[in-house]
Amino acid sequence: MKTKIGNVLMNYEYYNGEDLYSDGDIENEILEMVKKDFDVHEILSKDDRWPVLYHLSPYRFNLLDWYPFKEGSAVLEIGAGCGGVTGIICEKNEKVVAVELSKKRAEINAYRNRDKKIWKLWLGI
Repeated sequence: MKTKIGNVLMNYEYYNGEDLYSDGDIENEILEMVKKDFDVHEILSKDDRWPVLYHLSPYRFNLLDWYPFKEGSAVLEIGAGCGGVTGIICEKNEKVVAVELSKKRAEINAYRNRDKKIWKLWLGI
């Protein structure tokens, strides 16, 4: 099955229907936050729970913002999670394919980065 969230092409072909890991119900809350037009700074100023900070912190962009990717690069992101670095990867590269085992985290990532140029997110192994 394939669907689209914004510019994100979601591929569920290899998803077995079971999320092997989760931070629990907080991931449902984070998904609802990012489904709306959201301001991550506003969210973090009102919600200081660790999973919210960990998954949505804009400072994670700094992990790859400095890296001089070659023009026209293609990147495979394995373990994309909730999109902590997916956004900066999309901004700096021509083609991006991300892989994530958890459907909930993949959906958070897709909604969070739905406005980036077209990229693909594969679920499962």
